[in-house]
Amino acid sequence: MIVVQYTTAVGPDEYDEVVSKIRFHDEPPSGLIMHTAAVTEDGRMRVFDVWRSLEAHDEFAASRLRPAVVEVVGEERARSDDQRVLQLHSLVTPVGRELTRGR
Repeated sequence: MIVVQYTTAVGPDEYDEVVSKIRFHDEPPSGLIMHTAAVTEDGRMRVFDVWRSLEAHDEFAASRLRPAVVEVVGEERARSDDQRVLQLHSLVTPVGRELTRGR
């Protein structure tokens, strides 16, 4: 499992529009374990996601997320230059206990 973290160039209203457009809450992407998003001090969205694999994240980003972000805010603002991918060490949630047991 991996953690993907980045800060977007979009604010909360644009984030909500993208989430609605891709039906993120109604049709979560395959391989997503947990998604979080918070508003930074300067009004952008900071995302921390846990995925089963980088491939699952990349498939979702290419097929659903990026096209919707480009449609809402344009190509230039759709970029996230600070994305980091880390190996998950620990996840503490009722679901997380099941996923990390016996690793």
